[in-house]
Amino acid sequence: MRHRLRLPGLCLVTIGLVMCLSACGSGGGMGSASTNGSGSPTLTFTGNWQITATVTSGTYTSGPLEFGAYLSQSGNAVSGEAVFGPSDTCLANGSFSVSGSLDGNNLSLQSAPFVLNGTTVFNLTINGTVSSTLASFEGNFSAPTLCIGGSAVGTIAGQQVSSFTGNWTGAFQSGVTGNQVQVTASLTEGAIQDSSNFPSLTGNVNVSGTPCFSTGYFGGHQEGPLLPTSVITTSDGAVLVLGSLNSTGGLSLTYSIQGGNCNGDYGTGTLTRQQQ
Repeated sequence: MRHRLRLPGLCLVTIGLVMCLSACGSGGGMGSASTNGSGSPTLTFTGNWQITATVTSGTYTSGPLEFGAYLSQSGNAVSGEAVFGPSDTCLANGSFSVSGSLDGNNLSLQSAPFVLNGTTVFNLTINGTVSSTLASFEGNFSAPTLCIGGSAVGTIAGQQVSSFTGNWTGAFQSGVTGNQVQVTASLTEGAIQDSSNFPSLTGNVNVSGTPCFSTGYFGGHQEGPLLPTSVITTSDGAVLVLGSLNSTGGLSLTYSIQGGNCNGDYGTGTLTRQQQ
């Protein structure tokens, strides 16, 4: 079992940003692809996922459950990590592991129990059918334990979302000065992080329009369509950023600066993926 929550001291940077998973762009209609020996793409279930569970009956009445996830397939075995969306009552931003199988197009997943303050507040079983492209699934779920004294059954759907790997460009506007700065970033998804159980996301960032710094190094990870709080380390302070994919496939972000000559600055911005 794993229980992980966001750092409460960083909550202020979410002002003005609605990170609703159901509104995010899917970023693609096919499963992740590698190349086989003949040079043709081989589809795989492995990748970043946006998952929504709709409650049809039970004592839990707080609306749909939303997850960001990274699922990995090895043979018929599937395992991974999922995190509750920021709007999920009593479970917001907590993560849990899942495991199961993909036999043909039949998907079966079971979560590890989610324990809060010594009490199991969530467990989940998913049974569904995966599309021929391995890019989506639909099915049913049951959660006999959901929050304190709750339970739910219903339908569930998942959609693969693009990795944040790539070159991005855009502008950020300060909520303090009103000034805009231009930002470019080159990000790469790497190995699974021990601390989060999601793949690492790292890369170089270039900034113009601020006297405080011009370059930085990005470190963080992706959770489905979400970018949880990540750090851009610069020569003059650290920039904390978080956000999500928007409906057009861009990244909607907020930032705050800690340390250096721009300490206390904050604002919002949007990055657009550049075509290769």
